[in-house]
Amino acid sequence: MDNKKSDGAYKRSAARPGARSARPSEGFPKKPYVKKARWVPRTGASTGASTARSYAPKYGASAPSRAGVKPRTSSDGASRPYTPRNTSSTPRPYTKRTPGAFGRPEQREQRGTSPRSSPYPKLRSNPLPSKPPRVAYAAYAPKNPTTSWGEVATWYDKHLTSKDTYHEKVILPNLLRLVEPGKNETILDLACGQGYFARALTAKGARVIGLDISEELIAIAKQESADITYHIGSAEKLDMIPDTSIDKVIIVLAIQNIAHVARVFNEAERVLKEGGVFHIVMNHPAFRIPKQSSWEYDEQKKVQVRRIDQYISESATSIDMHPGMKDSPQTISFHRPLQYYFKAFMKAGFVVDRLEEWISHKESDSGPRAQAENKARKEIPLFLYLRAKKLTT
Repeated sequence: MDNKKSDGAYKRSAARPGARSARPSEGFPKKPYVKKARWVPRTGASTGASTARSYAPKYGASAPSRAGVKPRTSSDGASRPYTPRNTSSTPRPYTKRTPGAFGRPEQREQRGTSPRSSPYPKLRSNPLPSKPPRVAYAAYAPKNPTTSWGEVATWYDKHLTSKDTYHEKVILPNLLRLVEPGKNETILDLACGQGYFARALTAKGARVIGLDISEELIAIAKQESADITYHIGSAEKLDMIPDTSIDKVIIVLAIQNIAHVARVFNEAERVLKEGGVFHIVMNHPAFRIPKQSSWEYDEQKKVQVRRIDQYISESATSIDMHPGMKDSPQTISFHRPLQYYFKAFMKAGFVVDRLEEWISHKESDSGPRAQAENKARKEIPLFLYLRAKKLTT
């Protein structure tokens, strides 16, 4: 049986990657055959005279012999000694070759090339990738914190109208319960924003006057409720409100954004009637200190704790109005201890007769820390309510 592989087997073997072909030369181009010069001996002339044996190439010109003398033959076939061209003993001077200086001077003149220039075009290497153009960035402008929330008026209005907020679930029900708005009462809503609480009090029959420093928020408030009187101004200066013309004053989640609390309390005392009441709701100053309080979890005790790094010292901190927005505008949040407000009320002519602390309504449904989180929410209040009555003279 013939053990030789067929042509197809050879082709398949050579086609497989990494396989060694049975015919190494197959598939590779053959090198062209070059016939090399061969030195053959030549004899003397036909006269029969004996001559020294010499060697000459079969192809091409004659070559030098081993003794350094290149034998040549004359016309009669006799060999003659080799005579060098330069018979002078002076060595030939060295000439430094310049790139591009090819041929004799007259040849270079014909070609139009100089010794310093190349007859071939200069090949340009691949240029490096050019640097991208510099982008002119605008000069850095630091954020200027402000106490007005006008820059996020649209987002803030949408946030308050959404479901499951602290305003809807915690603050508004308790505020209506404690303020007890009547039909013949005039209520002044300081820092009213877009009129969220003003509309709720009006729905109970009270006559409400709203005031806020933000033009954007007041514009939204007027669109939502045209029957409520709104003013643009600061709570520190109530020139548009006559003396002793207001039955009740409220300020909800805004006292921490006001720099001069004493001026607000003095103006509230001026516009309130005898026996008028001042209702104030704020972030709890003992447990919600901007950038100085946080939730933590104790792994050993398996409890959720509230960490407080500062309380007695007063501070002013810049915080983002909209934490989820990139480059959010900033507002200034002022922290003051609880005793600060009691002293300010007393100096302005008020007496605090009621205090409440409100907890969060939210609950964790699942998770390894759900039970600890729910317990912490029931123990740590987030909001503080104070009611102060105007002292009679």
